[in-house]
This record gives sequence, structure tokens and C-alpha cells, in this order.
Amino acid sequence: MSSHKLKKSTFYNNNAFTLLEIIIVITIIGIGVITLTPQMMRNTVEGDKTVEFFNKILLEALNESREQQAPVSIKGFKGSNNIITAKGERVNIPGITEVTEVEINKYNSFGTEYEITVYPSGICDYFKINFTNEEFIESTPLIMTVRKYANE
Repeated sequence: MSSHKLKKSTFYNNNAFTLLEIIIVITIIGIGVITLTPQMMRNTVEGDKTVEFFNKILLEALNESREQQAPVSIKGFKGSNNIITAKGERVNIPGITEVTEVEINKYNSFGTEYEITVYPSGICDYFKINFTNEEFIESTPLIMTVRKYANE
């Protein structure tokens, strides 16, 4: 009888984890993932505030242009971080300190004021706006969106 107990104990490995220990470890890892996921998603999914701002301003200008059935303008000022929307509201461009250089339809804008035209047909002027932080946005006129790039 004692030999039977001896054989049975050799089949059990006392160095293995129990099911309860594995469940506890998985639960702790799960809590960590749940805690970190919202912040990671916010950092990866949240778009650039400057790009979102310009895309919103372009869409508002397009709606205003279609309402008036005529081109409308968005005006900005070099050396500042604000623009005047198609509705005449002065707003600050988020995420930048100041506009340094502007190119409209492949021509450099001279003076301190620049103007972007939005047409009722759903297109806008090509524009490239440089900022003091060595970044710039560039428009895609046919789909009326902007993208942000870093100067090299």
C-alpha cells in the first residue's frame, strides 16, 4: 500500500502553478491593460488639434460658400496665431504660437495678411502655412483637407 502512495506522489509536480495563481496573475495584467488603454488610445487616435481646426474651418467655409452661392474667404495674419473665419469671427489657431510664412496657390503671400478662398463647388485654394515650431500644414484643395508636416 505504501508503494502505491509513493508512485502517486511522483506523478504530481509541486513546482507547477495552481489554477488560482494563474487566474490572479491574469486578473492583475487585465487591470493594468484596462488602466493604460484609454491613455494609449487617446494618444494614437486623437488627431492633431491644428489639423482638426483647419479641416473644421474649411468645412464651415464651404457651407457658407454654398449658402451664399459665391466664393468666401478665410483671412489670416502672419506673426499671429489667429484667423478670421468666413463668418467674420476671429479665432485662435490651436497648437501653434505664430504663423511665419504662407504660400497660396504656389505663390508666397507678401505683407502680413493672407487669404484662402473656398468655392461653392467644393474646392479651396492650395495653401501651405509655416509655423514657428518648424511645422507646416498643407492643403489638398480637391478634397478640402489639410495635413501637418515637420520642416526638414
